Amino acid sequence: MAYTYDSLGPLLANYQRLKERNVLPTMCLNHGATVSLYSRDPDGNHVELQVDAFDSVEEANTFMESPIHQNNPIGVEFDPGEMLGLLDGVPAAALMARAE
Repeated sequence: MAYTYDSLGPLLANYQRLKERNVLPTMCLNHGATVSLYSRDPDGNHVELQVDAFDSVEEANTFMESPIHQNNPIGVEFDPGEMLGLLDGVPAAALMARAE
């Protein structure tokens, strides 16, 4: 099951809320088209909390056709706590941009 947030701030605020309750993601991936936190619920079901990195389908499609995505379609791991700490001083789009 996946839940999509409308922007990066609420996704990271929820990460912090859950962390304070000792609920940590099992994996955090910047796929490029999305930034995703993966967890398991108490019944063992996989849950994805994510935010789209692009404002349009066209932008996402362009990214998925790019060499960055073609060379690594899974994405790169990231630290949501570090990202949260940077959110006040760095635009969300810059934090979600996936480099090679």
